[in-house]
Amino acid sequence: MSEALPLPRVPVVILAGGRASMDMEAATGTSSRALIKVGGKPMLLRVVEALRASELCGEIVVVGKVPPSDYYNRLTDKGDFVSNTVSGAVANADAPFVLICTCDLPFLTGEAVTDFLTNALEKATQTGASVIYPVVPVARCYRRYPGLKRTALKLRESRFTGGNLMLARPQFLISQRQRIADAYRARKSPLRLANLLGWDMIFRLLLSQTLLPRLLTLPLLEKRVSQLIAGPARVFVSGYPEIATDLDRPSDYFAVNKIMRRLDAGGTLPTLPEQVLGKIDLRTKPPKKVRRPTPQSAQKQRAQRGKTVARKRTP
Repeated sequence: MSEALPLPRVPVVILAGGRASMDMEAATGTSSRALIKVGGKPMLLRVVEALRASELCGEIVVVGKVPPSDYYNRLTDKGDFVSNTVSGAVANADAPFVLICTCDLPFLTGEAVTDFLTNALEKATQTGASVIYPVVPVARCYRRYPGLKRTALKLRESRFTGGNLMLARPQFLISQRQRIADAYRARKSPLRLANLLGWDMIFRLLLSQTLLPRLLTLPLLEKRVSQLIAGPARVFVSGYPEIATDLDRPSDYFAVNKIMRRLDAGGTLPTLPEQVLGKIDLRTKPPKKVRRPTPQSAQKQRAQRGKTVARKRTP
């Protein structure tokens, strides 16, 4: 029996551009999100250490105004998320895949990175996807890191929050730069989103968050996003909340430091149930609930059948 070939090492682009908000700067004492210290260590350094701990990560490029290091190369901040992402893709244009990662993941681990890359590479190979994006059931985030708020979307399968990693084909990011930029700019405008995704998608989105969560599914989102960026996009359901726990607001910063102090004092994080969430088959519809008849309803059904038989026998 032949052994499986080792997976290729994937080059990494860390997005470290942009300034922290005024509230974050006041709380942290720095205008650079990448250099915000949690547990006495800059977040960028924590992310770099986690990536280097994964055997699947190759050379690291950081896009942004950050100090030099022997552990990564630097690219100039281009001013916005999409431009920095494409800049990193251009720097790795000859690679089959590139891992895009943000700089504000204080709890990221090599194990979480390896799990995502292993499954994302397999999914991309099997489906031909150009982009693989992770989502995490938000309940796992709250259980693992209580006190940290997350933005979540209610779908038929579960309530998910988005991850801060992405596996992509560099040439696809370069060729579809304008479409991706248009989609990114429209993310906060319902009208522009409706024009891009379709009004039916907007209605589904609104109703699914209030009355009918079954209207919105992961496969449907995959289909619409694929149409939006003109390339196959797939979702990977991860069981690692570390890849979706970032710092968006001062309250997150204080909560993370509180957790860090507890860990430094010998404390532990809440454990998570052992289940392989990444193996969810998105093509399979959830099973329908089977209503078991109560003794009273069963008796009524028998009585009704008896009446039906009696009517049929009556001449």
